[in-house]
Amino acid sequence: MFTKQVTDSKAYQWFNERLEIQAIADDISSKYVPPHVNIFYCLGGITLTCFVIQFATGFAMTFYY
Repeated sequence: MFTKQVTDSKAYQWFNERLEIQAIADDISSKYVPPHVNIFYCLGGITLTCFVIQFATGFAMTFYY
């Protein structure tokens, strides 16, 4: 996942010894997104709905203040 220049640095090696960065990065990068996934699945339908409601009420409030 990381380039050779990054993995050879002393700072990367220091963090990798303590936090196991490479194992975490390999775990994250090995997962794939299914082809049937849409925007509601990724962002969450409830989260998007709450954002739309907040935006609409905020826009309406601009006319009263």
